[in-house]
Amino acid sequence: MEKMTVRQIIIIVFTISILTSCRRGYKIENGKVYYEYWNEGSGQGKQLIKQADAKTFQELNFDCDCDFEFGKDKNHLFINGEIIKNIDPKTFQFIGNYIFRDKDSAYFLDFMTILIIAS
Repeated sequence: MEKMTVRQIIIIVFTISILTSCRRGYKIENGKVYYEYWNEGSGQGKQLIKQADAKTFQELNFDCDCDFEFGKDKNHLFINGEIIKNIDPKTFQFIGNYIFRDKDSAYFLDFMTILIIAS
């Protein structure tokens, strides 16, 4: 087995630090909700979500392979830091195959497109 050189170790550490710093998701700081994101052009960013209630906010994790960051508070549903209107956050759930539902409708979510498939 060959020994690693100092240069190889530095490259590995640098690569790991870059990959772990590309954080996406929600963060609550000082009673406010933020969405952290990664943009290849501008790098790491953080956006205040003015409409979000920090006291009732929670991230939602679904067992799906979709690339969305979901969150909700007592009044709103958020996807990737954006408020989604006309969807009930209390009853929003994952059904399967990019299909979600609330008490009123079913939705197909793909590449940030929301298509109502049943009402």
